Amino acid sequence: MIRRLRSEAELAAACGDDDLVMWTAQGLRGGARAWALGDAVVASCPAISRHDRLAVWGDTSAAAELVEHALAEVGPTYRPWGELELLVDVTAKVGVLREGGRFSWMSLPPADDRMSAPPAAGRPDAELTPPSAAGRPDGGVSRPFAAGRPAGGVGRPSTAGTAEGGAGGGVAWLEDEAEVVAEVAALLAADAPHSYAVPGMAGIRRWAGVRVDGELAAVAADAWPAPTAGFLAGVATRARFRGRGLARLVCGWVTRELVAAHGRATLMVDDDNAAAIAVYERLGYGRRRVMAARVTP
Repeated sequence: MIRRLRSEAELAAACGDDDLVMWTAQGLRGGARAWALGDAVVASCPAISRHDRLAVWGDTSAAAELVEHALAEVGPTYRPWGELELLVDVTAKVGVLREGGRFSWMSLPPADDRMSAPPAAGRPDAELTPPSAAGRPDGGVSRPFAAGRPAGGVGRPSTAGTAEGGAGGGVAWLEDEAEVVAEVAALLAADAPHSYAVPGMAGIRRWAGVRVDGELAAVAADAWPAPTAGFLAGVATRARFRGRGLARLVCGWVTRELVAAHGRATLMVDDDNAAAIAVYERLGYGRRRVMAARVTP
């Protein structure tokens, strides 16, 4: 019998605290819902990372039944997604579904001592590859770092042509002021026009950045966080500052902040962005191949 899961603790117990499911459920707030049947769970939430999403977990047959039940309740705009093999099988069983895209889900638990290692000097950025098809996620690159600076405005660099020194390398949370928001928006429009996260979008909590000679050079966002899973998005480096490790620096700093606040950090990345995936894995993120499906008439 299908049962409704009413609390985050109940959901965690049913899915083994799976980070993809827990992030999608968003703490079962804001219209999110979850159901279980046997060894399967689905969790839905509207408008996270630009889509209405339906996470799928567990046994294929039960999961397919749950997906049909959930779609009847929440509607056809929701995109089932989960581990690749499971979604391939579920899509084959649920007649209205078609494949929507394949990518990777990556997550970092708190117990990873690579988080405290400093970044390697002189390593170039592994810059993001913009999504090449609708519905593919944005991603980012990062590297470990030493203890970060506290939140606040971005400090000015102390050496010409370099980011500000110190343990965090000059990375900090950007102040939520109109001029700073406009700077972030302009950087993304020019150098990461396909970013899923943009200033002013619902669910974007705050932006981190680093400046070079006073100019905003690289950014990343704390976006769509669940109580037990932070999410990294909106990574971008201004084109003329690439190759200096700035995206790596910003993403590493934000990753540490997310783990401290939520217990783990998560992200999505395109499968063809091998350089970004390799850097995330060096940081400690684990990777899962995933697939999203969509309802067709």
